Amino acid sequence: TTPSVFSVGGNTKISGGLITGLGLNITEQLTDTAGTLQVYGDSANATIAALSYRDAVTHASFSGQAARGSVSNQAAIQSGDTLLVMSASGFNGTDYFDKRDRASIQMLATEDYTTTAGGTKIRFTTTPNGSITDNTESYFDHNGNLGIATATPAQKLSVHGNTLISGTTSIANLIATGTITINQGVVSVSADNQ
Repeated sequence: TTPSVFSVGGNTKISGGLITGLGLNITEQLTDTAGTLQVYGDSANATIAALSYRDAVTHASFSGQAARGSVSNQAAIQSGDTLLVMSASGFNGTDYFDKRDRASIQMLATEDYTTTAGGTKIRFTTTPNGSITDNTESYFDHNGNLGIATATPAQKLSVHGNTLISGTTSIANLIATGTITINQGVVSVSADNQ
């Protein structure tokens, strides 16, 4: 649905100043990407702020909506489609790594969308030091399971790789499918009502 107050369909340049009635103060540079609104600060922070004032539930939000097809002929999202990406990159002295993401949070569809189905997962990516290739570090899947170094977490927390835990860890039930090694530590085992 096209917003009724302010709509951008393609590149838009707004040079400084306040747009009356919108409370919108943007300095923008044109880019070569269709539908891009770029906010920048020259020797200053570039900030997009959302303020909400209500007597009931007060909130400010940033929302992304996606569809297949076109504006005039929208089609349902399919499994694997990207719904929204929040990403970051940095200038390397020559370019912005070809506009590629160096770190991102991606919201993805996990099933074909219908009026009764709209599953999602969240993917987190980072880039290691000394590299320009991003890695998928973790996922929240459609069941609410968190996977670290795995895209298919089987439990509420699935970690693929070594884990360091500092502090007290409480475990209701422990099932070991491999070797448990304890270095310079103490293991206490107790049972209630015994």
